[in-house]
Amino acid sequence: MFRSCLALCLLAGGLLLPPAAARAQEGTIFAGGYFETLYAAIDLEYLKVDHSELRFHVIDRRLAALVIPDAQGDDPYILKCERRSTRLVRVPLSKMDVERLRDFAKDGLYQALQGVRSAPEDRKRVAELQRRIQELPAERRQSAQRFVGSRLADMDLPNDHALAACVTDYRKHIERRAIDTLKDPNKSKDLKEGVPQTFGTQTIDHSQLRNTKDIETWTINSKTYQRSWVEGALVIVQVSDKSPGKQLQVTPEIKKRMKPGQTGRTQVPPISHGKK
Repeated sequence: MFRSCLALCLLAGGLLLPPAAARAQEGTIFAGGYFETLYAAIDLEYLKVDHSELRFHVIDRRLAALVIPDAQGDDPYILKCERRSTRLVRVPLSKMDVERLRDFAKDGLYQALQGVRSAPEDRKRVAELQRRIQELPAERRQSAQRFVGSRLADMDLPNDHALAACVTDYRKHIERRAIDTLKDPNKSKDLKEGVPQTFGTQTIDHSQLRNTKDIETWTINSKTYQRSWVEGALVIVQVSDKSPGKQLQVTPEIKKRMKPGQTGRTQVPPISHGKK
């Protein structure tokens, strides 16, 4: 997250403040990788947000950034920036929601997680993150473990690593979510044969599909799917062959996007679980 004079940062980033907020003030900005971490925390319910529309817009991947101004009057608010937009929109929130979002930037577990990401074999940092998880109330530990697992799933931790169980817990949770979605005809009807999509908090591009391994087959509601993990993303491909083998069965267009040396990388479409 970034803390700075909002007017300068937002101008540098090309974001437009609404007139009422176009003044210099201190605040917290979640953008880029920091926003992706915030997204994972909300999506996996480690960070609670009572405002249902904002929560849905975050987990449905409609937003690119959130700004939490320090100066709050009688009507607390944040500013949101939608994807493919440079305009910030004011969103009235409860004081509790504003404080939760602001406090996440200083969250001890989040800070310890950043330390492990920078040095995953450092025993002291690993122990500190484990301690932070265990100190949480019992009802928050599982969501915390899944959140931690989501942010470590791209690091290829060895199976005997002290935090490998968090990655396993995260992946099992996402697989259950994927199965529930595929069982629902209203949610699975838009999947097309040979076109990969992903579940989970991490997004990947088509070139990363070359890294698929341990491909398994699911049969759900008489439809066949291939599934494989690429870092923190669960890749799902609907296929016509009941025994598709150990290579992803994708369309010729997707195969082109997977080739080495491809320019203009394209994202594998993520599937939102749509939980409000």
